[in-house]
Amino acid sequence: MIVQHTEDPLKFTREQVGGKGFNLLRLSKFSRESGLFRVPPYFVIVPGTKSWHCGDGTGGYIKYEDDGEIESAFEKLSKPVIVRSSSVDEDGENASFAGMFVSVPNNNTFKEFTHSASRVYDSSFDEDVRNYAEKMGIDFSCSMAMIVQEQVMDHLRRGTIQLEEEKAIIEHFGKKEVRPDIFEIDYGFLDNECPERTMPPLDYIAGGHDYLLMNLARDAKKALGLEGVVQVEFCLSPKRLPDFVQIRKLPKITALTTELNLDVPEGVPKLESRICNGVAGDISLPAYVTVSPFGLTGILVPTGQAFYLGLGAPREGDDRAEQFEAKSKLANNYDFVQIRKLKQVQRYDEHGAFQAYDQIWRKGNGLFKNYILVCDRLDESCDGMNKLTTNKRAIITCGDEQKTSHAMTVARELGIMCMGVNGEFAELDYFMHQVETGDLIRMKSDGKKAVAYVEKRRERDPYKTK
Repeated sequence: MIVQHTEDPLKFTREQVGGKGFNLLRLSKFSRESGLFRVPPYFVIVPGTKSWHCGDGTGGYIKYEDDGEIESAFEKLSKPVIVRSSSVDEDGENASFAGMFVSVPNNNTFKEFTHSASRVYDSSFDEDVRNYAEKMGIDFSCSMAMIVQEQVMDHLRRGTIQLEEEKAIIEHFGKKEVRPDIFEIDYGFLDNECPERTMPPLDYIAGGHDYLLMNLARDAKKALGLEGVVQVEFCLSPKRLPDFVQIRKLPKITALTTELNLDVPEGVPKLESRICNGVAGDISLPAYVTVSPFGLTGILVPTGQAFYLGLGAPREGDDRAEQFEAKSKLANNYDFVQIRKLKQVQRYDEHGAFQAYDQIWRKGNGLFKNYILVCDRLDESCDGMNKLTTNKRAIITCGDEQKTSHAMTVARELGIMCMGVNGEFAELDYFMHQVETGDLIRMKSDGKKAVAYVEKRRERDPYKTK
């Protein structure tokens, strides 16, 4: 059975369409009634839809008993589409399960969809999901609905709005931008100076669009009866209404009750940032330093290693790669070296590369009972990067300073600290170039600002003692 995006959400429960699907149906209803924004068309495959897991030379796929109904709904959507999980426990009151289930974008054929559906369903049986549910005190169910939704491909801007108690934060990327623009606006300013809910269709992005998106997100939150901190993912395209792709509520966090000394020693690799997730604390733990496959370009290109991406040989006189090998700790980092090799494999064997990535993170996770995860970014496209690093007790993203990043959301839910910095990887004295797996890291945050520094250098390479 499938549920179309135009159906009345009052006819369905979370158990029938999953947590994410339940909120999406309500968001679609408000979109139709208000006429203020669009929700890209989608349908939901309900839990218990009769199917079989099959396999062929290209991997596992799903064969539905009523392929005709689902294929017909699939063909009516514009391509490509993204296949998203919608577990009955997802986006709940006590846990969001952020990053625990798989989402697979860029499906253009029904065959591609059946392979992606298999990956999404399989993720609900993962042992790490069960462990997470136990940690969060959730009586977990493997029951999984699935959302199949059109991707917005002609956007000029995409991003996330985070609605907090007294302000809205908007973070967005242009079509070719690597770093986001970030704005924080008090609700009082929006109400008094920018109360608009509509704008005339434009073939360009104007400054007023940010205020418009924040107000529309606030209206959606109110209409759905959501409380606390809420995130809305959006796309903005020329000459039409904004697209709201999904909406979710974030778990509560406990405020700091004591004042922390955030001073940092001189002469050691360090980071400071006001981009943190609001969780306060003070810990000293070994670092586990890894990199994300899809963010690797942001390290390789500025350090003269674009040839690993098939982008040509180094130019004459360009010694950046040589300098990297001589000065950066990443040059001998186990994860970096392995993932750099696998990026070439991924071009012709994506499934095999993803399996190998998972083995790398599983091995790194086993080095320490507790550690601080140091990475360029927590990659939502590779679910294993979060799911398999189960011993992390804090997260530092050295190439992602979004307040609404995947790392921030995951850490907030786990109740652990997270800080983000968008550093210059071309500078070889930058923190991530100078910290090694096994170094003792001190990380402190009062919820509004966070600092981290190397407290003690490692005595030996932990990979050589395991």
